[in-house]
Formats: sequence, C-alpha cells, structure tokens
Amino acid sequence: MGAIPAFGVVCRHERLEWLTPILRRWGHLIDDYCESHRGDTPYFYSEWTNVGMLAGAAWGPGSGALQEYACRRTGGDGDSGRSGRADLYLYDQNNSAILEAKQLWGHAKLDSAQVNGCFRAGNAQAVSNRDSDMAVAAVFLTVKVKKTIDPVADGRAVDAASAAALRAMENAAAHAWAWAFPSSKRMFAETERASDTMYYWPGVVLGVRLAHANFGRGK
Repeated sequence: MGAIPAFGVVCRHERLEWLTPILRRWGHLIDDYCESHRGDTPYFYSEWTNVGMLAGAAWGPGSGALQEYACRRTGGDGDSGRSGRADLYLYDQNNSAILEAKQLWGHAKLDSAQVNGCFRAGNAQAVSNRDSDMAVAAVFLTVKVKKTIDPVADGRAVDAASAAALRAMENAAAHAWAWAFPSSKRMFAETERASDTMYYWPGVVLGVRLAHANFGRGK
C-alpha cells in the first residue's frame, strides 16, 4: 500500500451516498481542530467525542443532527418498547438515519473480525430504534502506536498501523468509510488517558454499515 492520503471517503452503497458530504466535512473538521490545537487531537478521547465531531459535520444547509437523545427501543412486533438513548440521528432534506457508534483502537495486527463485531453490535442497537427508516452502525477506529526510543522504527510502525486500519475497515465490508490522517499528527505522541504509556496518534478511520430496516417512518 502506498502513501495514505491525509483524507478520503469511499462509498459502496447507493443508499448511503447522501452521507458522503457529511463524511467529507468530518475529515475537514478534524483537520481544522488539529491545526488550531497543536497539542491535541479530537479522535484521541472516546466514542462520545468522535460522535460529537460527526454530529458537527452533519450541520449544513438542509442537514443536521441530534446527539445522545432519549428514544424508545423495541425488539420487534408486539414489543411495547423500553426507554433508551440514541447515539446520533442524522438527516438532510431527503434522508435520515439512526446511527449507533462503537469505538476501536487500531494497531498493526488489527483484523476485520474485530471491526465486524462492532458493526454487528451497532446495527443491532440501531434497528431497535424506529425514529428513522434507515439504521446504520458506525465504527470509529482510532490508530495508536506505542512509542519507543527508535523514531525511525516508530515511523514505520505508524505507517503500518494506519494502513492496517484502512485494510481492516475495507475487509470488514463497510458500506462506506472515511479517514483523517492529518499531516501534522503523523508522529504526534501523547500519554494514553487510561495509563502512563506514551503512544502516537496519527489518525482515525470511520466506517459505516447499513442495517436495512425500512419501517416507512421518520421522526
């Protein structure tokens, strides 16, 4: 695999083409944040932070989002439902979707099985919410590489882990995916919040998989 472009979007499902502008803006928002905050990245933190960046990217002429809102979830016909909380509701003038997100942390040995597991869990949650006739799962795959005393080897490891994240997302049969590897963050190192270990945080891959659920209704 050659050099990875800093940003990109791939869509392989016609029903998700309306998300392409949102995914493109998501990449640019990440770059804007990284340029304004030289000592930080937005994808470094958690699923909630990543969902927030995607929600921000949804806002434009005729489009927008609701994040972390109260909803009713149902297991199927005859199920009266239960209270829940949806990760994200996206819409434009002609489409809407319920999105449930999962967070993964990428490394050079990551495989598509881990991504697939997150897609299945997200889709199961998304289809239980009938606020839209489209339900999708999103997987945020944040790349992290442990820092060593050898910067040359570390650079190779960063590139390998970044390529592995893109391969894993494609091999997991994502219907659409986007990535953001800001050039200013390729060798950005910071201590992991849950430990004292120093890692590089070169970027993030966002994958989307449609769970076809045509309920014929929206919010």
